[in-house]
Amino acid sequence: MILNGKTVCFILICIFFAGYIGLQLIRNFAYNIAVENIEANSAIDSEQDKERRRRDEAETVELAAASAFAKVEPLLPSSVKENKVKIASSEPMMESV
Repeated sequence: MILNGKTVCFILICIFFAGYIGLQLIRNFAYNIAVENIEANSAIDSEQDKERRRRDEAETVELAAASAFAKVEPLLPSSVKENKVKIASSEPMMESV
């Protein structure tokens, strides 16, 4: 095998070309992983946002119900108030899933 200037230049060009292609493949692979990661994080964030909104709505509804009952409670006769306390104390506790 003859190693002259043309052969050395050709080999170096081939090595640089193969390295460039390899780096592009690695770059593309890393980009695909990053895109999948962003999509997964977005899905998780949207689920957490839905859950937070659901909790906020439930709290708002509970506060509105408590406020409405507080306004009506002074108008109720004492027998209804006692009955409400008995019903509330006899209801089973719901388990969280």
